Amino acid sequence: MDRRALDEALLKHNGWARGHTSGMRASFAHGDLRGLDLSWTDLRDADFTEANLTGANLSGADLSRATFAGAFLKNASLRCANLEGANFSNTDLQGTDLREAIIKDTDFWRANFRGCIISPEALHAAMQCSRG
Repeated sequence: MDRRALDEALLKHNGWARGHTSGMRASFAHGDLRGLDLSWTDLRDADFTEANLTGANLSGADLSRATFAGAFLKNASLRCANLEGANFSNTDLQGTDLREAIIKDTDFWRANFRGCIISPEALHAAMQCSRG
């Protein structure tokens, strides 16, 4: 995706999030977003289904309720991102930085966490593990 198309999608999504009739929910489903810098953007409710976000920078982004089902986020940065209520089912998060990310009510069903950078406490809380 070229920068101009990305900027236009972000602008329309911002309008949609604010309830403007000219706005449109961002859909990057099946898109090639490898290496893009989307840090500190408002992408809540966006659709990244099966998108390739390998090496992308999503640090500090608001990705609450976004859909990443089947996406590739290998070696991406989600540091300090808001992932509350997001869907990461069947997602490849190998080597992804999740430090300080908000992962409350986040769906990680069958996600690949190999080599992920995440605190054990945050992962246990997200997966609702109990101490035994």
